[in-house]
Amino acid sequence: MTKDDKEFLAVMLYVMSFGGLFPIIIVGLIICNWQELVVWIRNLI
Repeated sequence: MTKDDKEFLAVMLYVMSFGGLFPIIIVGLIICNWQELVVWIRNLI
């Protein structure tokens, strides 16, 4: 493994642990229209 590989893995792990919601939100954006998603997020908060 090179240094770049390790950095890439670290970033991926960070994104997966910290940004676990982002893929769900992106899929939601694709499936339903974004205004419904905004309302849903507001209800969540």
